[in-house]
Amino acid sequence: MNVGILLGLVLVITGTLAIIFFDAGVLIALGSLIVIGGAWLVHLGFRGSQSAR
Repeated sequence: MNVGILLGLVLVITGTLAIIFFDAGVLIALGSLIVIGGAWLVHLGFRGSQSAR
């Protein structure tokens, strides 16, 4: 598994947990950014692994 994909998944999970457990507006906004960043890393990781083959 690609490191970028793994890191992205960790970020998505962390951001989702932050949104669920902390009901503060700032943390929800931060969690959303973390999820978006994680999803972007996963996307880049998948694209990189596809072109490497």
